[in-house]
Amino acid sequence: MSKKQKQDELGDTGELAATYANNTLLESSVWDLKIFFGQWYNKPGVDWHTAVVLPWAQVKLLSHYLKVNLAVYEAQNGAVRVPPAMAQSLPEPPEGTTHEERHIVELVQKMHREFFGLSQEGDNAEQK
Repeated sequence: MSKKQKQDELGDTGELAATYANNTLLESSVWDLKIFFGQWYNKPGVDWHTAVVLPWAQVKLLSHYLKVNLAVYEAQNGAVRVPPAMAQSLPEPPEGTTHEERHIVELVQKMHREFFGLSQEGDNAEQK
């Protein structure tokens, strides 16, 4: 899509505020996902400044288009590296979890390993 086509589709964006975020926090419910955006400075805490609520169908579409845009960017500019310090610890199931809850934790663990390049034992592998 050309810049002109994008502008025509967006219409007048003069009232929109553009802001920077280097931190996000997610809060989910049965109905939607709330994404908080903020900026971390060299001080304790994050300055949270914006929250956007999206219904799950929109979250799924956004996920797809984020992956597409990232793939195009990396094809043109090389892989985006996530510093190892940004990798959170591998989630573990709490005591007394049900079979369904354990399955969900295992799914999240698998996705975590694939994204952060960790082996089953948690050793660091080549960063994606």
